[in-house]
Amino acid sequence: MGGDRSFVEDLVSASDAVDDILCRAGLDAGLARAGFLNSGIRAYLPRAESQLNQKRLDAAHVDRLLKLLEFEGKLRFDDTAMRTEVATAMLRPFVERTPEPATKERLQPFFLRHFRDPRLGTGKHRWSGVPDEIRRVVIRWLVERTLEQFFELVKETALDRHWRYREAFWRALHEHGLIDDIWFILGRNAKDMLRKMNTTKEETETTADLRGGQGDQSVLLLRMPGVTIAEWSHNGSCRIW
Repeated sequence: MGGDRSFVEDLVSASDAVDDILCRAGLDAGLARAGFLNSGIRAYLPRAESQLNQKRLDAAHVDRLLKLLEFEGKLRFDDTAMRTEVATAMLRPFVERTPEPATKERLQPFFLRHFRDPRLGTGKHRWSGVPDEIRRVVIRWLVERTLEQFFELVKETALDRHWRYREAFWRALHEHGLIDDIWFILGRNAKDMLRKMNTTKEETETTADLRGGQGDQSVLLLRMPGVTIAEWSHNGSCRIW
């Protein structure tokens, strides 16, 4: 095992603050992006993937690794090769399973912050080189988040009798992996309500404006294999193309 990998592994498992350890090692300021750190991170990432697969890398250690990957609000090493290795190591364990909630709470904002939404033009470049099955992990998480936001909006605006069974229907389709993508189309009031739901800038960017409907209405646009579906928040018919 190389000294660079040993250093990173010890840092991730230590209890002292990540920045304090780097400072004591002289790996701050002008050496914050030293080759020693670059090679150590790249050597450690397969180990992190293995630990995530075995559920042996808990949320606290994931948090420490993510802090090491960042510097001054950006990725410490921001090139296509490193982004591909980071995304593959941190997301491949969840291609077939759902991460523990605490782990997902750390990974999702990290990837949205530094890689952006892979469905948007600003994100496609950042995800370049990352295998599609890895990219789809984050899209699946975004679909789940958007679906939850839609149900929250509905509970504020629509009648319960309209939605009790429709919500169960869409949840079941999502749990079976049948929803490939999902977007919001919001009326004026609904968009204001969404901003109050602790949404990120990236999440707001995936919404469109509804024209001609009521201010508190919203539409859920879903893509499933072979079809596109528009589902209304209020009393209205599903439209399927």
